[in-house]
Amino acid sequence: MQKRSKRVLAATLAAAGVFAAGGVAYAFSDFFTTGPVEGAAAQMEPLTVGTVTIDYANEETQLWSGDNHKASIIIPVTNENEVGVTVTSADVVNTLLSIGGGTTCAEALNLAEPIVIDNGSGGSTGSISIPKDGTATIRVLDAVWLDGTAPDSCQGRAITTKWKVTANSQ
Repeated sequence: MQKRSKRVLAATLAAAGVFAAGGVAYAFSDFFTTGPVEGAAAQMEPLTVGTVTIDYANEETQLWSGDNHKASIIIPVTNENEVGVTVTSADVVNTLLSIGGGTTCAEALNLAEPIVIDNGSGGSTGSISIPKDGTATIRVLDAVWLDGTAPDSCQGRAITTKWKVTANSQ
């Protein structure tokens, strides 16, 4: 064979080798390629707030005027999520606080700020844990009161309050 024919043959074999290697690489990558994978992150369901009640201090059964007659708010909460949650004081928000008797009574009704939640033994805590599919009672300490300016016309007036409770997963 002549020199030129050997070079053409060598070049042809080299090209065939590159093509064959490329084909194997293509087949290899095609063999291990997967289709698209779809999924979604879980979404927290809102906590369910039950009937909110007012817990009057000591032997009292109503809200009296004056700072030493503060009442706590009792909020039953249900967590229907598949994970436990933590509720902090910042997660407990009053959405409505009103009293009958007009503007004078409304101006005398006070809401504690910041909100302080009870840890169950009379002390305050920064958070309460609610297990998955569980319930808890959140007590907002000394949450509402009528100040000393409340006139007699506020006596016997209904107090309405609503609360929203959010949480972070544990």
